[in-house]
Amino acid sequence: MEAISTTRNIGSRDPQITPIASSTPTESHDGSSAPSKTPEQLVSELSKESYIHESPEQRTKTQSEALQVLLNHSLPPLTHISPLFANLTGFNVLLATIRLLKNDSNEYTEARMGNLKTILGSVMDLGYVQFEKNSSSAYNREVLSLLTGSRLFNGLVEFDFDIEQYLHWLGKVITKMENTELAGLLIISTLKLHTNSSIFCRYIFSASYIQKLISVSNYMKPFQLKQFLGYTINYLSAEFPEDAQIAPLADLLTQLNIPVIDLFRQTSSLGSLNTVKSLLISASRDKTVFEEQVSSLLSVWSSKLNVSKSPVAVQRHQTQVLFISLSLLTRPFLQQLTASPAFLEGVTNHLSSPSSRVRDFGILIGEKIAQYGNVPLNFGIESSEDWSGLSIDKLADSSLTLLFDADSADPDVSIPDTDVQSIFSDAISEGGKSVRNTQSRYNKLPFAVRSHADSDDDSAEDSDDEDPSNKKVAKPVYIRQLLEYFKAPEGDDQYEKLDLALKSAAGLILEKSKFGNEVKVHAEALARALVQFKDNFDFPDYHKHRTQALVVLVGTQPEIAPFIVDLFYTADISINDRLLLLTSLSLGARYVNGFVDSVDVKPVLKKLPEAVEKRFQQLGVGDKSLTGTSGLLELSGSDGIKTGLEMPSGNTTDSGIATHSENTNSSANKPEETTNGQPLDSVTSDLQKTLLSPTIAESRDSEALHGPKVLRVSSSLQKQRAGQPNTTISSNRFAKIAHLFFFPLVDSWWKAGTGIMAGSFSSVLQAHYFKTLGLLLYTAAPSAPKQQEMTSELLGMLLKLRSYVYIDDPQVIEAACTCLLVVLDTHSDEYIVQTWPREFVDLQKWLEEVWEGVIDERVKGVAAGVLYQMKRLGEKWQRALIGY
Repeated sequence: MEAISTTRNIGSRDPQITPIASSTPTESHDGSSAPSKTPEQLVSELSKESYIHESPEQRTKTQSEALQVLLNHSLPPLTHISPLFANLTGFNVLLATIRLLKNDSNEYTEARMGNLKTILGSVMDLGYVQFEKNSSSAYNREVLSLLTGSRLFNGLVEFDFDIEQYLHWLGKVITKMENTELAGLLIISTLKLHTNSSIFCRYIFSASYIQKLISVSNYMKPFQLKQFLGYTINYLSAEFPEDAQIAPLADLLTQLNIPVIDLFRQTSSLGSLNTVKSLLISASRDKTVFEEQVSSLLSVWSSKLNVSKSPVAVQRHQTQVLFISLSLLTRPFLQQLTASPAFLEGVTNHLSSPSSRVRDFGILIGEKIAQYGNVPLNFGIESSEDWSGLSIDKLADSSLTLLFDADSADPDVSIPDTDVQSIFSDAISEGGKSVRNTQSRYNKLPFAVRSHADSDDDSAEDSDDEDPSNKKVAKPVYIRQLLEYFKAPEGDDQYEKLDLALKSAAGLILEKSKFGNEVKVHAEALARALVQFKDNFDFPDYHKHRTQALVVLVGTQPEIAPFIVDLFYTADISINDRLLLLTSLSLGARYVNGFVDSVDVKPVLKKLPEAVEKRFQQLGVGDKSLTGTSGLLELSGSDGIKTGLEMPSGNTTDSGIATHSENTNSSANKPEETTNGQPLDSVTSDLQKTLLSPTIAESRDSEALHGPKVLRVSSSLQKQRAGQPNTTISSNRFAKIAHLFFFPLVDSWWKAGTGIMAGSFSSVLQAHYFKTLGLLLYTAAPSAPKQQEMTSELLGMLLKLRSYVYIDDPQVIEAACTCLLVVLDTHSDEYIVQTWPREFVDLQKWLEEVWEGVIDERVKGVAAGVLYQMKRLGEKWQRALIGY
């Protein structure tokens, strides 16, 4: 008998048999004797009903012996073989054989590996796996290790499998599984396999499986239900965002038997208000437990400590959950709440708060509960926020047929037939397509964007030397046309359209924003298109043009700021794109006030890490002046002890960012140095220089007092004599809208729970985030109506940040110091001591602990300057700070 290799025809689903010569017709290559029975007889025996009812141990032994024979000898048709391997033992035999053969490189081994690949693909094409109906714990662990562990993955890697297709296959396998307990374990494990869990969720939340899923959830343990709740809510809130789906979602959550542990904690991480409503409606089905949860939440909401110390974002979410919950309670229970001490104390504490947002929370809940009492309350004060989205007036039909209707937006998942080619993507050599290569030119251009009418020079660059047969793409003249260019499909003119859209976006947005509502109507679509625009063709000045367009969009349409924050947290974008969004907020705020900043930026993540770059510099590679030690100043205190205080140099970015602001005149002729390659870092560096200049001047004056008796002239007088112009702002237009930028950033940060977690890039994002908040507060000062609330929120975030900051994170420490500098500059010393004494003392102690351990000399100098100002303030108001 000769061994055969089965491979698939690309155009046919039937296997193609290719003979492989063997050494002897009766002996296998590993020396074992040929079976006494033919493979067809073995298949017939394994298919008998008596075999199926054997004990698991005997059945496993028989399977292993028979499958080893089939693998080492001739193969019958795949239609007979595939079902035999569609079980735990079959997969184990296949994977064990793959591990034995993968290190060999002879011709016979390659042929056998081809057989294994074909068999494995045909088994997966079946779309099901036979499992025991009443399995033991050991059996379940074995299945989990095989399907969702590393064993099957390692075997499939040999054949270049597609992970998404594997998730589709797992979805088909689990939905056909009869073992309910094992299905629940596999569902939880599969949801953790890939970041895009929606691929698998489409199978388990299909109309044909939803009732079975409810049965499966009854076998899940409480901690598994909690994990399942997170994936369920994330998927359903994305798939069913409409208000009409609130009731069906609530009914589904109820039938899934999701336990209610803590209303506030379980809803704190939800971004969709409709999902919060669904979860609360589901929780309200258990009347007794729900009333206890609402009473507990009301007590927390009412406490004086919560009103005075909790972040406004946390209090806002408490208010939302409490308001929705009150709409789901019975009238007798609400009447009891009107006379409860917690309600009366809570309204009083909220109305006594200096924050207008917190007072709004008290008015909202007070009027809501009081309407069920004898004397309804009407404060007659119009809230600054729109709370209409919290009402639950009429709920749609709560049947699951409404949620999973075949004619709705999410019909039953159609599972396409998948052949071997779709599971295993073979390497196919294709002729390389010629892609237009363009040389990047990072030139220093002013940020003052020219209007569309003045861009004749761009058309002059497009010479007429090109082939006249090529049709020239016209520049976009409408915002809608600009959006169409950004979405240009593949074709001959795709590059030209994308290039024109990128170059003309900033100018067109600026021109159209001067009249009409065209930009306002398409603002969100523009922001999304700019953020998701990828540099697939290596466009010249790609990062600069994109940053310009986003800054102009935010500066001319500031009401889009909350949407920008939402994109930062929810959009599927890269780290550089998130940094771009933060930069657009900070520079857009300055644009509103009339500051025009040059933008010429490279992505920060293409640079070496600061620690690695510093080591190169210490080895003498490159310009040693970039180490930052040239700005180190020796300050003499009254006791003669010298302390190092580094003045942050007026850095620019790698590509030469020049920041035109009120404090850059003195450094106009200085050589350019290097920061992190982001315009926000350049603006922050200039801000640090401005705010630390009085400290440096004071330290120099102090040193002169202890030296020879000489005539001293103040630094400010020297500047006046030098005739340096001082840029002033006639009116602060950003102050009135600062809350649109600041509070969404704060609220989302608290909602994230542990700040911004992005693996090794967490410190980069955290630093950029807090620099943005500091610049927004500085730009809004001193006339922002809610400046005190913004400062309180920022100090609260800095206190929380202490637990996430380490000495080896100089970027985050620098950002925290920048925020402290802004707070010290925008408020008087007396006001800081009276309003935030505890925050001031705690942050000073923290800074004293970390600043000496900072390795980066420039950041250490900034921290020393901040600490110098804080100690001076503490000594001046020492009596007022006693007890803190």
